[in-house]
Amino acid sequence: MKIKKNDLVSTYAQSIGIEAAKGMITKKINAAALEDKESYTGEEIARICGELLKEGGLIRIVAQTFLVQLEHKKSEERTLLLDNIETQIWYLNDIETYGAVNKACAEFFGLEKENIEGMDLYDLFSEEEAEVCIANNREVFEKKKQSHREEWVKNGRGETRLLSITRTPKLDGKGDVEYVICAAEDITERKLAEDRIAHLNTVLKAIRAVNQLIVVEKDRDHLLQKACDALVEARGYDAAWLGFLEDGETFVTVKGSGFGEDISRFCEHVIIGDCPLCFRNALIQKNILVVKDKSQDCGDCFFKDDCVGNEAAIVRVEHAGKLFGLLVVLLAHDVIVDDEEKGLLEEVAGDIAFGLHDMELEDARKRAEDQIKEALKEKEALLQEIHHRVKNNLQVVSSLLSLQARATKDEATRDILTESKDRINAMALIHTQLYESGNLSAINMKRFVDKMVRQMFQAYPVRDTRVTPVVHVVDYPLPVSLAVPVGLIVNELLSNVFKHAFVNRKEGKIEVSFTASEKGEVSLTVSDDGVGLGEGFDVNTAKTLGLHLVKILAEDQLHGKLAVISDKGTTFTIRFKIEDREIDNSVNWFDNVTFQNLPLRTLSSHMLP
Repeated sequence: MKIKKNDLVSTYAQSIGIEAAKGMITKKINAAALEDKESYTGEEIARICGELLKEGGLIRIVAQTFLVQLEHKKSEERTLLLDNIETQIWYLNDIETYGAVNKACAEFFGLEKENIEGMDLYDLFSEEEAEVCIANNREVFEKKKQSHREEWVKNGRGETRLLSITRTPKLDGKGDVEYVICAAEDITERKLAEDRIAHLNTVLKAIRAVNQLIVVEKDRDHLLQKACDALVEARGYDAAWLGFLEDGETFVTVKGSGFGEDISRFCEHVIIGDCPLCFRNALIQKNILVVKDKSQDCGDCFFKDDCVGNEAAIVRVEHAGKLFGLLVVLLAHDVIVDDEEKGLLEEVAGDIAFGLHDMELEDARKRAEDQIKEALKEKEALLQEIHHRVKNNLQVVSSLLSLQARATKDEATRDILTESKDRINAMALIHTQLYESGNLSAINMKRFVDKMVRQMFQAYPVRDTRVTPVVHVVDYPLPVSLAVPVGLIVNELLSNVFKHAFVNRKEGKIEVSFTASEKGEVSLTVSDDGVGLGEGFDVNTAKTLGLHLVKILAEDQLHGKLAVISDKGTTFTIRFKIEDREIDNSVNWFDNVTFQNLPLRTLSSHMLP
């Protein structure tokens, strides 16, 4: 509020009725104001009037009147200000009596401002509410300190609202409480929003806790128990149970949390078939959620005393059309099953059902895997037995051929029988290694060649010649389908060396080399430093069965290339590649061999007699 200097001067000058007094009054005002200005604030006017009160006569009286008018204007402005804010303002003359109130306070109670002033608290509130207000007021009057409290207060429409009330004491010069100014803000909506946020946080916490369990927990009973614990902890339920059904009707496992010993008692009753009526209803009806309200009669249910005053929610734990069990929660006394709570329970039950479904799939997968492993073990055992029997049969055939060779007087026939026996022994050696090593799909070439060389030295004792074997074979697993032709090739070439390479020689050297690259490129070399094959030798026109067999096995069976060098001895080199394609080891390699280069008469005369 501001007043112009001319208006102030005129007011005082007119009060004494002398126009000439304006100059004198101006000097007095200037002296009191300490500064000559066009207008003055309310505080400056009060100071000026305070100085003018020191004057006598009519000037003093006018100053007193002006101060009264000034205070009245300030009161009107303050009242106008307070009536145009939403915050409730009121004064307390004592702990029980209202003083002045603003418009917002009066509208809250549905009364006029004039009717509330001087009213006792018991006239506005119930006895219980009034006593709470009086106790809070007394604290401010006695402690003489400002206080902040949140209080539930019923308004004029019968609605209970939450007010944030600040009580500030006004102390007089002696330090006593003259009155208390109270300001209240309606925070009901804010409080409800905060409560809703807190509620949603607990909902999310419960869902997150259950989902984490489903991811990490692979044991069914542990999942059920920990899910109950998580629901009680996150949502504050009084109790939670999860029952697992074996056939859609019989509970085989029931886990729970809350109520201490009552949980064990409840689980025992349910497992033996003594289910509450609400359980039985949940199992037979289509609805996925059953809510038993607080007023429902539980009949003779053994657990009814624990449910008094509570709501129980029962959710069917279902997934992919299969009922896995029931989820039951007993809510706290002040909690109701609203749409949001139903949504939470349905989602949690669905997540648990998905976890149980996933466990069933995993169990089925493990059972199938175990069955496959068992079948593989049986197959391996059978294959080992087959290889063992084949090896024994081949040895029997080899022995028969050996007996027949010794009984034969014709040297050519004896040689044929001996060669056949060696070939059979080479194949028998492969079957021996297969069942002894336990690897039924591949042959370790280093072990195989080492044994074959020793076996050939025993089969062809060269008494007059000292033969030195040199073996360079990598530790490489060769598929059975390729190992058999490779073994026969080595057998044929070594037999040829022992029989022909060192005639009339005192010493000689045999070298066998087998290498393989990472790309599956294989090189087999059998060489000697013997007499060689003679001039003009051509493996393609060779008439011996052994060399024909080597050529056919190398080119037709191994799909490789055969090279022969006769220079200071003889060197056979076969190069082939192990392709990425899988080769069926159950197929006899001999079925794929073609003997198109051999005449039928030669074949019949060189096979088994």
